[in-house]
Amino acid sequence: MDLPTINNNVTYLKKRRKNTIQILYRYFILECKTNIKQEAIDGFQLLNEYDEQFENYIFKISDEIDNLINICESNLDETWKWKRIPNIIKAILVNAVYEITNNITPKAIVINESIELTRSYLPSWETSFINAILDKI
Repeated sequence: MDLPTINNNVTYLKKRRKNTIQILYRYFILECKTNIKQEAIDGFQLLNEYDEQFENYIFKISDEIDNLINICESNLDETWKWKRIPNIIKAILVNAVYEITNNITPKAIVINESIELTRSYLPSWETSFINAILDKI
């Protein structure tokens, strides 16, 4: 019996990370009033492309979202409040914390990728902020 292959190539992981961040960004923009799982399913329908591995990934994040946010908040510098952080940065942090705490990707790679995504989505944001939080995880 053949086991299903798990797609772990770099291109796939980067695409999954970006898609996850987009879904989380929408979640934070709508002030946590949207269903992350439904967002993923809607995305599959729009693309006419189903990805079971991505669905499992985003569903697990959805199940752990409150805990992931708490981890982020507990690692903020005392001068910062979660509500002051831009939504795209929240999305990047939550995805990164999930990857680190579940040993999906080595921490150094997660931090580097999160910094690159921050530069891509919000170039004016200080990347040392991301580095400082994720380094504490």
